[in-house]
Amino acid sequence: MMVPDVFNPFFAEVLRGTEEAAQAAGYSVLLSDTRDDLDREAQYPQWRGRPSMGDIAARSGRAK
Repeated sequence: MMVPDVFNPFFAEVLRGTEEAAQAAGYSVLLSDTRDDLDREAQYPQWRGRPSMGDIAARSGRAK
């Protein structure tokens, strides 16, 4: 799960709920704090497309 700012209360709450739901279903959550940096976010595409990985991303709508 990619979030732009783990210290933002909204994204912290989204992460908490996502992790609780994932654990209840037998899954884990992999977290990346992109620090609201689109270049940093682009460094994580290797997660996508793996059979054992879901593809959940929460991010701001900020354009670079």
